[in-house]
Amino acid sequence: MQSRRSRFRFSVRLLLLMMAVCTLLAWWVAHQRSEYFAEQRMLARMKQHAPDLCWDQNYYGPGWLARLGYLPAWLHRVDAIDVTGMIYGPNRGWDQSKPFPHSFDDEAMASIHPDLREFRRLRSLYLLMTKTTDKSLPLIDDYENLKFLNIQQTAMSSRAVKRLEQARPGLKVGFWHHIDQQGNPIPE
Repeated sequence: MQSRRSRFRFSVRLLLLMMAVCTLLAWWVAHQRSEYFAEQRMLARMKQHAPDLCWDQNYYGPGWLARLGYLPAWLHRVDAIDVTGMIYGPNRGWDQSKPFPHSFDDEAMASIHPDLREFRRLRSLYLLMTKTTDKSLPLIDDYENLKFLNIQQTAMSSRAVKRLEQARPGLKVGFWHHIDQQGNPIPE
């Protein structure tokens, strides 16, 4: 009697290689999901100190996966944070000539700072029309990947902003003096 050999034969070496590839793929998926859920927990903590906080997320997964049309939420990362909701949130389109009743200040900035520092892909931070002062600017220096900072109509001085711009030449800062209720610049 002749024995029938299976068509699917694998060497031990090939099985070990396949196991290694599957293990690396599973680790990568688990790592990406863990990073995504950590960002979501940080955002929830930050919303306790800044209730109008909004953010923008972009896809940071592999290009081939995007070309297949598979863009899972866990491959999106936060790259812009808006503490007042003026850019990405419910307060968009606020008439900027009217006073904005927002209470976000230096204390709130210090409260969210530890979480903000953990966003590795944070590129833009919007603090416009808040009560933040020069005391918050040294915290911003911790955000290494930050490329754009919007601090329009805040209580920050132009001298402190210029020092920040000199210290961080790659950082673009959107800034003008805060204005009164009639829309006139308030001198420092």
